[in-house]
Amino acid sequence: MARVQNVLIGKASGSIGNATFSSWKGINVLKSKAIQVANPRTDGQVRQRNRLTVMVAFFRLVSAAVALGFREGAIKMSEYNAFIRENVVNGTQIVNGNDARLVAENILISKGSMGVTQVLTATVGDVAEDFEVTWDGDNIPVGGSASDIALLVARNRTTNEVVVARFTDTRVGGFAFAAFSEPINNAGDVDYWLGFYSQVNDTASDSVFGQGV
Repeated sequence: MARVQNVLIGKASGSIGNATFSSWKGINVLKSKAIQVANPRTDGQVRQRNRLTVMVAFFRLVSAAVALGFREGAIKMSEYNAFIRENVVNGTQIVNGNDARLVAENILISKGSMGVTQVLTATVGDVAEDFEVTWDGDNIPVGGSASDIALLVARNRTTNEVVVARFTDTRVGGFAFAAFSEPINNAGDVDYWLGFYSQVNDTASDSVFGQGV
């Protein structure tokens, strides 16, 4: 697919041979039918497909956070595309030949120009199903504000449950929690990602990754 940015063309639509013109987000887009190749399943192609399959599956679990966390970088593309482009290589690893797996510590659930916020504690809450993280609510990073919304995602590696926290906790509160459906036996079994999204504009911070203690 090629984007057509030619003032002589203006709005383009319709087909010419194997090419079809259309418009997306105000951009002229040229799509071409795939060309058949002798070997459509080389090792490199299989690995890339497997990486993509793993990352798309993860995206479906965290899409609510990504919709805000990648809005800043979704310029002439969707938040989904921005997320996949950022994470499909860094956030996956090829194992056992051509299989792919997540590399949790390399995944970003938010990305932007706002300064990052470090987590102070990550523990099981007073309710056994709750996983809580805290940060210094008085320490406002570059580009941030007290009203920024916390984007918290948590994954219980024991049960494989992934939870996106409600977007009601602000930076100034210094606290957010994710509610799992089952009690957490050990906070160390939980991976988490924490980022922030501005309520004033579309800026966000790069998320930080950690594990409970």
